[in-house]
Amino acid sequence: MAAGILKRILLWLIRKVHYFTEVSVRSFFILQRESAFSRMALLGAYLKLQFKKVFLIWLLHRGIRHEAVLGFRMRFDQYWIFDLLFREIFIDQDYFFKTDKTSPFIVDCGSNFGMSIIFFKKLFPDARIAGFEPSKAIFNVLEQNVKDNDLEGVVLYNKAVSDKPGKLDFFYDDNQLGSFYGMQSGKPVQSAETVEAVTLSSYINEEVDFLKIDIEGAEEAVLLEMAESGKLGLVKQMVIEYHHHLDVDKDRFSCILSLLENQGFGYQIKTGDNTLTTGRQFQDILIGCYRKRAVL
Repeated sequence: MAAGILKRILLWLIRKVHYFTEVSVRSFFILQRESAFSRMALLGAYLKLQFKKVFLIWLLHRGIRHEAVLGFRMRFDQYWIFDLLFREIFIDQDYFFKTDKTSPFIVDCGSNFGMSIIFFKKLFPDARIAGFEPSKAIFNVLEQNVKDNDLEGVVLYNKAVSDKPGKLDFFYDDNQLGSFYGMQSGKPVQSAETVEAVTLSSYINEEVDFLKIDIEGAEEAVLLEMAESGKLGLVKQMVIEYHHHLDVDKDRFSCILSLLENQGFGYQIKTGDNTLTTGRQFQDILIGCYRKRAVL
């Protein structure tokens, strides 16, 4: 009994030490890395979020569903999702891109509650943005965030992008609004939602300066349809979140890379830590794409 209690205490201490070490390392990273925004403002925002996480959520068990950060106000469902997306989008700047245009056209597939749209508007205040979010509950929060921040030039669609129009069943956990499992019903999910699907190509009739794709496993089908329609040739830069081993028996990463190469894109790849010797692991892989040549 005593050994079990001691083990739990030790594991708790290790987790807390790991957390505070991670906060320290990330704070140093913020101050050292080049950024499109004020590094001190980013550091202040990051530390504020961590302070609230520790004292309000961990210690006082309070639920927080709205936050003000970097001059924007945002509503959301889960604080840990908000914190995660802030780190990925604003600190790691996974969707940063350069353009000579003051009003670039950006297509955001998988907008969630709008962190990426806020980032794009912070980066390019006059950007024109088309945002797609299939979940009705999340879409309502997304709409409110766009309205609360008086974001102009943003058009939102409560639709899923796919390779053909119609209806799709999406599966998710009731306790994690915004954590869609896509069309993989083999996971231990609690609820399903039927959503309207459209082809992304039908919404693109001009040059796209940046395309973001985070659509829970449908990325290959959407990219194939975009290539076949000729609309992928209008895209200059994009970041794709590729869900490797969403189906553990399918290995199709090379298909995505071949498609990108054939469509005239170069790419960089980013992924998290995984044990290479263990097969069938799910991986989120970010593919940053830049156009090298036009497609004839």
